[in-house]
Amino acid sequence: MMKTIQFLLCASEETRQYLWSISIVYTLLVNQLIQEVITHKDFQKWLSTESISQKAVELLCQGLKKGGEFSGLPARIYTSAVLLVCFMFKSWFAIQKKRLQQLNGKRRWLKIMLDALELEQSMNFSSETIRARAARILEEIQTRPEAGTNNHSDPEELDEQSGTSQPSLMSSRLWLE
Repeated sequence: MMKTIQFLLCASEETRQYLWSISIVYTLLVNQLIQEVITHKDFQKWLSTESISQKAVELLCQGLKKGGEFSGLPARIYTSAVLLVCFMFKSWFAIQKKRLQQLNGKRRWLKIMLDALELEQSMNFSSETIRARAARILEEIQTRPEAGTNNHSDPEELDEQSGTSQPSLMSSRLWLE
């Protein structure tokens, strides 16, 4: 169910015109504050720290107050404009941080893919061939009965213990097929 808030404008025409003119000046003040923040010398620092202090925006607003266009407004208008600009930049910084993380993730993925492609080209093997060989070796190892109770992780060590001069099954299958 949708509810609508209604209110009665029973103010005089003069009061409504005053409020309208303040809302126009408020919008211009907010837009000018945004421009001041963007062109400020500390903007890159604020961007890297992902925050802007309310004090800094208040100082920028004080400078605009002294100008003719934004002087003489009620104090709540200046406070509202400062808080709105701080909130907007806080949200924008959060969005930028998320986008930067996504971009860095894509850059890492691209670097990994380029490294894999370079490795594939330098070894003269395709990734499909390597995967197929690895799958066959894994299948052989899983289907082969265990020869003894010694659990050594190094296949070359097993060959040395058995006294054979042949390379291990794993190393010979991986690179000689």
